[in-house]
Amino acid sequence: VIKDGGNFKFFPKKKNLAKLAAETNLILRIRLVSAEIIVQALVHALAFSQRSCRAMALSLGLTSDTKISRQAVWNFLRKPAIIPFLEKVIAFALAETLRQTPVLRLASNTASVLQGVGRILVGDATSICLHPSLAAVYPGSKNQTGVPKSHLKLQLIVDLITGKPVHFSLDPYRRSD
Repeated sequence: VIKDGGNFKFFPKKKNLAKLAAETNLILRIRLVSAEIIVQALVHALAFSQRSCRAMALSLGLTSDTKISRQAVWNFLRKPAIIPFLEKVIAFALAETLRQTPVLRLASNTASVLQGVGRILVGDATSICLHPSLAAVYPGSKNQTGVPKSHLKLQLIVDLITGKPVHFSLDPYRRSD
């Protein structure tokens, strides 16, 4: 993740993250742990494959000088509002990535060639392996021993002409593309 003047380049600024957290009812009042710190800890956990609440609590402590227990992180991540909040943050990051990637913006380069074409949609999905304790929420495949796995599927459809995301979702692995 690239930092630009203290803010993540492709993520909403601190003020906008707080607004998204309030809109989704993730954070209803001012707390020691802000939405920005939660996003930073999640990105850090994913980037370094530290998918435990303990690792996130340590990361939060290092990045924000806030002491928080792994149980507090667990309780925070179990809130129903975490999913819509993360969907909005990821959708923003994807929109910014597309906006800042000139190759994907076809409208200015090929307007005459694509005359009469309204949209060109491209879709893709990827999955992220999660901790097995999340198998009830994000069920994945099972291995030979029958042990349930947990996978999160990120699905995205983008309009190549406008460079804007048309659809974005976080789904269980078993949901088809």
